[in-house]
Amino acid sequence: DIELAEGAHLTRVILVEDGGAGTQTHRTAARLAESARYDCLVVTIGGGLHRIEQHVDINAAGAHAGLAALVLKTGQEHSDFVTSVRHLAADTTSDQQVRTVVDEQATAIFQGGIHVAQDSQRIEGDQLSRALMLSDRAQAFTKPELEIFADDVKCSHGATVGDLSDEALFYLRTRGIEESRARALLVLAFAREPLAAVDLPDAVEAMLDEKLKAWLGVPGAFEELAL
Repeated sequence: DIELAEGAHLTRVILVEDGGAGTQTHRTAARLAESARYDCLVVTIGGGLHRIEQHVDINAAGAHAGLAALVLKTGQEHSDFVTSVRHLAADTTSDQQVRTVVDEQATAIFQGGIHVAQDSQRIEGDQLSRALMLSDRAQAFTKPELEIFADDVKCSHGATVGDLSDEALFYLRTRGIEESRARALLVLAFAREPLAAVDLPDAVEAMLDEKLKAWLGVPGAFEELAL
């Protein structure tokens, strides 16, 4: 449970890293007062079953919730990532950015909600979920939800599920990059996007970037590449 008082700003990183077949569940409930800001990045790597929930109530004007997530799953791993952002006051904003990469027989599910209460006018709420499947046996599901009970709002949601672009792969191959490295480079660029959505200290961003490269099996392999 997180209570952010007037004008408070919390940046939070949740790293869920499990190399085994265990089960992990995490649930956060945050409540924001006037002009408060809650930025959270969730990175989940490995593990048998992960369920991560982020619930945010925006209770006063000027408050903002920024939720970002990177989900990396392979083997027979499973991930549920659930968000719920409730705009309970006028003049509030939110943003959700979720990127998922699934390989082999892994499954990842994202369910994201934006709720705008009655008379909560001048709301801006955005949500974008993108999933990348590296195997034809992997599965990715996304369920965006908008509930809007006010008329002066700007709310959007988008969701894509697909595999690597053949055109992008062809472009890299024509630049002399072998196929396995080209694929890893495209996945790396895709998966880095949530890290840019939150203002992280350089050391934290570098640590997460190295974990991402290690998951791809190519730590330190791209320093010499310039596109």
